Amino acid sequence: MELYNLKLTAGEADVALWFPSFANMELYKANELSGNYQTLLAKSVAGVEGSLTFNVSYVEDMVVGDLMRNLDFRRAISLGMNRDKWNDVLCFGLCEPHPAAPLKSMPWWSDSFIDEYYAFDPDRANQMLDDLGLDQRDSEGYRLMEDGRRLILTLTSAYAATNSWAELFTQDMRDIGIEIIYNLLEPVAQEAALTSNQVHLSAGGVGRITLFGRGTPDNWALHLSDRSRHFWGPGYLQWMASDGEEGVEPPEELMEQMAKWEVFSQLPADSPEAAEFGKAYFQWFIDNMYLIGGHGLGQQPFIIHNTIGGFPKDADLYFGSDNNFYQPYNPELWYRK
Repeated sequence: MELYNLKLTAGEADVALWFPSFANMELYKANELSGNYQTLLAKSVAGVEGSLTFNVSYVEDMVVGDLMRNLDFRRAISLGMNRDKWNDVLCFGLCEPHPAAPLKSMPWWSDSFIDEYYAFDPDRANQMLDDLGLDQRDSEGYRLMEDGRRLILTLTSAYAATNSWAELFTQDMRDIGIEIIYNLLEPVAQEAALTSNQVHLSAGGVGRITLFGRGTPDNWALHLSDRSRHFWGPGYLQWMASDGEEGVEPPEELMEQMAKWEVFSQLPADSPEAAEFGKAYFQWFIDNMYLIGGHGLGQQPFIIHNTIGGFPKDADLYFGSDNNFYQPYNPELWYRK
């Protein structure tokens, strides 16, 4: 990426839409004159770019696993996340806190998706952790579990874009007495860790559940079609794939919820039934907090060389995979001035 950015700022790209990073905006803007290009900003349609997922099927260490399955523990983590600071540091205030839920523009959005646990309240988070029996700390201020060990959780990701987010999250958790060890893994290693049920927490984004891509459950259902994306229940998927021979048997309530996905995915996307059913379906995830949203709806830099004409620079730009990123900008109309 360092070489890529050097080529961009030297003016060696006609159009760069996909890989420029918002974290490098200062670099891009500083070299516009010498590189003979413009840096435009498009609104991302990713509702959640910084998200946290709990592996509630983790059983290798039952003391840690039982905490992951405790709703009040997950709520305390959310209350300890300073989303406004993330927005300021990572997005210059241009993002916004967003729950782990579909976009507000979707028919199945509900205002109830943003609840009291999306506030930043470290005092309440600390009290909730104390009430869970995590009220003892070591000499460095980290909480001790019931067996006397320091509470340490691993956070994994396969995307380098989460590095800055993970650093801020680690600081927030330090303030409420939880040590986070962040591991950036190669995608193959991340998938292996997931499918073997070795992961505590995962960092990344969540599916948007748009009208076009609604048939793919992404993070929203236990589905054997793409096991590498199911960060909150890989042990349950292992159980399903092996007909109960391996993995962890899912609780009955969860399986009842998963059966509803097939109903929702078959409803006409623009129907009142889909809107009503979808609101209830995703509310279950909000209430249970397997996934927690951080910041989202960020800005994506687009670098356009000044010799390129036909690009809709004054349009309301947006950036998303629903149209393969390039389609809204009519590349068949671009030309060299």
